[in-house]
Amino acid sequence: MKNLLLLLGLALLAPGRAPLAQTAPPKAGASRTITGLVRNGRTALGVPRVRVQVQGDTASHAFTDADGHFRLLVPNAAQATLEFEKYGYTGSTVILAAQKKPELRVWLEREPTVWKSQKALARDSARRTRAAQQAAVTK
Repeated sequence: MKNLLLLLGLALLAPGRAPLAQTAPPKAGASRTITGLVRNGRTALGVPRVRVQVQGDTASHAFTDADGHFRLLVPNAAQATLEFEKYGYTGSTVILAAQKKPELRVWLEREPTVWKSQKALARDSARRTRAAQQAAVTK
């Protein structure tokens, strides 16, 4: 068994063969870094953990930090589209032109149905807590 693994390893490293995981090196000017800030459309505060993704490329994505800032490497094509997504917010897309400013500002709005359901959950939780506290006092 050891001999078989050794032969397989040597065959993969033989001259004239590329390693299996080799990828083409990036070309100069093939990509650019886009930075930006995602804000809540109602409160103007930064929105954390928003997924920023190049449309159609699941490998090119980033998440906003706690203040809503992000940094993403984008292909330097004539036009690229960024998608902004977070649960509880309406998604947004931004089309980047080749000469687009390096700093983006994006505003996301809360989805009203999710906001209402979150309020209902909080209200129900508060009711259960009060009921439990009253039950503990009456014992």
